Amino acid sequence: MKPAKMTEEDRAYFKEGVKSLCGTELLEIKGFINDKEIKKRIAPEDFTFMTKELGRQAGAIWARLLRALKKKDYKEAEEVLRGKRNASYHKSGSGDGNQPGNSKGPVTAEAAAGEQQQRF
Repeated sequence: MKPAKMTEEDRAYFKEGVKSLCGTELLEIKGFINDKEIKKRIAPEDFTFMTKELGRQAGAIWARLLRALKKKDYKEAEEVLRGKRNASYHKSGSGDGNQPGNSKGPVTAEAAAGEQQQRF
């Protein structure tokens, strides 16, 4: 199978998208493109380009993390690593018992089964 080549539009889209990655997402993407089966499908020059862009973002994430830690802003540090939506301090009003900050606490299988029986 011949490796796919990125167009200039693809490269611009990738470069812009990488800028919004948090630390966790960056590691997932890096692991994905380094998979030997995926690597075969990417042209070598495109792999080099993607690795370089991910490296730049890793440097930016590291700098933001160090700034947050220097200020002792642990919420910001966690946000840098996990993203805004996945940070543990994030409060959600969705009513899902598994959301951090929800006063209900985690939903157990027994509680879910009890709720299901009460509905019928």
